[in-house]
Amino acid sequence: MMNELDSYASLRNIVRGIFRSALNARGLLPYQSFAYTYDEVEGGFSDGGFRQLCLLVALFFCATEAGLVLDYDDPFTHDVLSELREAVHEFEARKSENEPSVDDDLISDVKRVRDAYLTKFDPV
Repeated sequence: MMNELDSYASLRNIVRGIFRSALNARGLLPYQSFAYTYDEVEGGFSDGGFRQLCLLVALFFCATEAGLVLDYDDPFTHDVLSELREAVHEFEARKSENEPSVDDDLISDVKRVRDAYLTKFDPV
């Protein structure tokens, strides 16, 4: 059973807080904040596919808010985009099974990050 802290909105708020703190309090650049935030939330990936999807989508959503332009040749970027692509693909393949736990914000943000980053990502 999913609790309130596992909702997409709450996970996005957590990720946004970490990302903004990295930018403002720590003085990191947007790409550094992206990597820092990934490191901070990565432990949550082991909690399950839906939670991993939410954390990754929220991370890339924050990147779009910050206007981050990714370096697609960077190995870290490549790895994280591969994780996002796999999570989004699995989510979309199982969308009808997930309907009770899916909200409009998640669907909208998945589209936003897919359009902003995944459509430009062509792994070798």
